[in-house]
Amino acid sequence: MNSNQNPNSNKPERRKNHTPGRIANRICLCSVAVLFFAIAALNLFQFDRPTVSQAEKRELARFPDFSFSALADGSYFSGISDWVSDTFWQRETMVKLSSKFQALHGFEYKMDGQSYVVIDNPSAETGEETTVDRSVYADITIPLITTEASPETSAVTEEITSGTAESHAYPDDTQSPETSAVDTQSEQTTAPEVTTEEPFRYISLKLSQNSAELEADSMLMLTAALVTSGNGTEEAVRWTVSDSSLLTLSGNGKTATLLALKEGNVTVKAEVGGLSDSCTIKITKKTVKQDIVQELTGSIFIYGDAIYQRINYSGTSLNEVSADYSTLCRYYAAVFPGATVSFLPTPHAVLMLDTAKVPKAGRDQTLIFADMAKNFDPSVNFVDVSGTMKQHRSEYLYFRTDHHWTPLGAYYAYTKFAETRGFTPTALSQFSSKTIRTDYSGSYASYLKDYSVTMDTLTFYYPTKDHKMTITYTPTDAKSVGSTTATYSTCIISGIFKSYNALLSGDRPMVTINVPANSKANGGSGKSILVLKDSYGSALVPYLCEHYENIVAVDPRYYSYSFSQTIQNQLSSYKFDDVLITVNVMMANSYTWLNMFYSIAGVKIQ
Repeated sequence: MNSNQNPNSNKPERRKNHTPGRIANRICLCSVAVLFFAIAALNLFQFDRPTVSQAEKRELARFPDFSFSALADGSYFSGISDWVSDTFWQRETMVKLSSKFQALHGFEYKMDGQSYVVIDNPSAETGEETTVDRSVYADITIPLITTEASPETSAVTEEITSGTAESHAYPDDTQSPETSAVDTQSEQTTAPEVTTEEPFRYISLKLSQNSAELEADSMLMLTAALVTSGNGTEEAVRWTVSDSSLLTLSGNGKTATLLALKEGNVTVKAEVGGLSDSCTIKITKKTVKQDIVQELTGSIFIYGDAIYQRINYSGTSLNEVSADYSTLCRYYAAVFPGATVSFLPTPHAVLMLDTAKVPKAGRDQTLIFADMAKNFDPSVNFVDVSGTMKQHRSEYLYFRTDHHWTPLGAYYAYTKFAETRGFTPTALSQFSSKTIRTDYSGSYASYLKDYSVTMDTLTFYYPTKDHKMTITYTPTDAKSVGSTTATYSTCIISGIFKSYNALLSGDRPMVTINVPANSKANGGSGKSILVLKDSYGSALVPYLCEHYENIVAVDPRYYSYSFSQTIQNQLSSYKFDDVLITVNVMMANSYTWLNMFYSIAGVKIQ
């Protein structure tokens, strides 16, 4: 042994345990921490927080005003929660990505200019069409929510008097291949083989059930099992219902979708080839669980059988915005001398709820409108329709699956406006009405895959007087290039649109309506009105055809993109007797909308 050798040299050297796995874990942990705190900082220090969701077509929640009463009942912290949820950094992008991921469950296609997605359709292999059983939401085909209205292009020719309308030629559903030609020149040297084919006949027809019990407003799908023999083509199954006032039926091949309307007993029959089978249905009164609130997202929730959005405006900010809207109305009175300016805020559907029983609904809108009215100058005609709407709360005033009011709800607002302007509203019974569909799902449809809400009925009330509507998309001084106008013989284009967009053809830059019967030459008032509106106003305008010779409706969201001139220069040929500014309560408390109304008149707010 070498005396100079270290006696401890045979012991293994102790090494620090920096294994690659532990280093990677630390790097990942640090990265996650940095990402977490970065996102938290971005949320905390957003200098330009969004106020409107274009993807969901709604106003986002605002930071609540502090009050001791709100602190005591918990609504203050609930409001903060709604505000954080609605204004989360890059929330709009994530909502859009979510919609795209949902579309990956099926394949997307377009029909008549509208986007659709087919989800988990088991009949795709057989080619047999199926209808929707919305009670279980299986094999469902629903329209995707889009950020802008696109006309359905299966145009009804009698509604269009000029302008352009797209037309589509669809191929036949089936094409039979040509049969092989027989070589008539070849000589037949052997006797043909004799075969006997079994004649085609129907053996049995059996429905999936022969009795059922449904609540009003609920749906059921029946299927018909058909057994045949021999070679031949089956006839289509014919579906009938004994009383269409109790139940509507949509038959499609071997399936039929039933929608119960009201209490009673009804029979549904299926027939084909001399065979028949029936189902007896007992329809009972609709029962709704009124005491359950289902949270969806942010300020949106389900209560009973409808979707609502929380409304909670009070305090200093409410007073300030109201006073600023009053100034806006006085400005438009100066822009259009001689016109009476009215301001009509539209309530949201939560007006129908008892806010003491459902705190999630926010503040009672009758109190909100009362506070708003106090801040308006006496020269402005402030139209509070909340009391009138509450008087009819048992009626179908708001959609269950959409944030808009129904045409019936807009009718009662029209009667209140007529009262304040000194003319007699037309009785509802004098309007012709038509139900377009009973399976309408609106702006809240994206929630219906996971939550059960009865589909809506879409009924329109048509003006009693003949009129002509012209939509101006891009005038001669337009910023963009495209078709300029389209003219229709009605302001409710229900033959083209099967949705809320049938009203005024949706949200358009400018719509003008002329009613010859209301001219002074024909004994009418000869009056003209300018309506500055959001989408709620589209349902109100058709009723104005009862009283005004000229109606001009402008949506400020799209006017500035289509028109270079200010609204007063663009409409200088009109002598307006009335100017009506009507937006829903959320827009009526929005500086974004206030600035848009000023912008179309050429005023820039700093």
